[in-house]
Amino acid sequence: MWNAVVELGKKAALAFLPSKCLGWDIAVTPAGPVVIEANRYWDPHNEDVEMRRVLRYLRDECSRGGY
Repeated sequence: MWNAVVELGKKAALAFLPSKCLGWDIAVTPAGPVVIEANRYWDPHNEDVEMRRVLRYLRDECSRGGY
């Protein structure tokens, strides 16, 4: 479904002009590709004030083998 995903991404990008750089989350479903969301940031940046605490917790759990 790669071509359909690319086509959907292009259509979504045009709908969000003049924004020129968004990170798209697109899911492939049995009914075809679906846009889940667009992100201003492509890396793990998160505006949630608690995200540092959450990331610290997940890092600690991973280091203990919890995940």
